[in-house]
Amino acid sequence: FAKYNNIKIINRIGLCRGAGRNEGIQHSKNEYIALIDAGIIPDKDWLYNFVKNLNTEINYDIIFGSVYFIANNIFEESYASTFFDKAKKRDYIIPSVASMFMKRSAWKYLGGFPESIDGSYVVEDLRFINLINDSNLSKVFEPKAKVKWIIDLSLKKIFKRFFNNS
Repeated sequence: FAKYNNIKIINRIGLCRGAGRNEGIQHSKNEYIALIDAGIIPDKDWLYNFVKNLNTEINYDIIFGSVYFIANNIFEESYASTFFDKAKKRDYIIPSVASMFMKRSAWKYLGGFPESIDGSYVVEDLRFINLINDSNLSKVFEPKAKVKWIIDLSLKKIFKRFFNNS
């Protein structure tokens, strides 16, 4: 990473993903924050498609991209389908922290991601999305800011994930 001195790796010990996200954001230095999850592959123009929304008449606080799935078997396809808004006939997730761009001031206004000492917040991202939806922050969906989520789950992992997210 010596060539890319703007990338910083932070090693941390802890259970709570919300705390990890907050720590990463606290270490960042820019006005805008791009969020993506582990196991996610962004399209090559992912960041560009967020940034192009900064030069519009509306100065958005939060821009959501879309999350598509890469599934290798029927179990992974079934798992992926539980995330889709079937009423709107979508084959992607929106809104999601896994493809999101926001102003630092919006993150501060919301109080950061929910944290738990014992790691019990397995859906801190959904809690954060609820904070956004309940706020008066300006937000928009940028359909071209796409990422792909590699599911890679066995039947055992799928049941464990369903159990943890229930």
